[in-house]
Order: sequence, then C-alpha cells, then structure tokens
Amino acid sequence: MTPARLDRALRGDLPKGLESGLTVVDERSLAAYEQAHVPEALHIPLEELSERAGELDGNQTIVVYVLSSSEDDGPRAAMVLYELGFTRVAVLD
Repeated sequence: MTPARLDRALRGDLPKGLESGLTVVDERSLAAYEQAHVPEALHIPLEELSERAGELDGNQTIVVYVLSSSEDDGPRAAMVLYELGFTRVAVLD
C-alpha cells in the first residue's frame, strides 16, 4: 500500500477493497513510535505480534508500517499475520 492510499483511507476515503476498514500496525521500536507515528496506529513490535494478534480485527485490512534498518521487517510481520489466519494484510511501501 502506498502512503498516499493510506492517507486517503485514514481520512475516510476508503478505496474499493477497504470498505470494512483498516488497522495500521506500527512495529517499530517504542522510541521511534513515540517520536512520530501514523495517527491511530497500534504499536505492536514484531516480536510481540503473535501474542498480541487478538487485538486486531480480522475483518479489516491490516497495514503493517515499518521504517527500520531491515527492509525485511514489514514482510516478516505480514507473514506472521498470514500464518495466524489474517488474509487482508498489506505492507506500507
């Protein structure tokens, strides 16, 4: 998902396929999250994602937001969610 599409969705202009809503998961460090984050994003670090997946609505699209030294973190978080049964997962590009 592109930042522009996410911005439109967060402003209420939900594109086709996102009518059921979306949840943004920020899996960066707590320090990075506290410095700045997408409004209403849930802070769930990658290492806690499996145990905290119950906080997510499986009917919504889950957008994983990551900005770290490892470009693999976003896709890894998405894979964890897929393995837990979430089928509507996107990584913010």
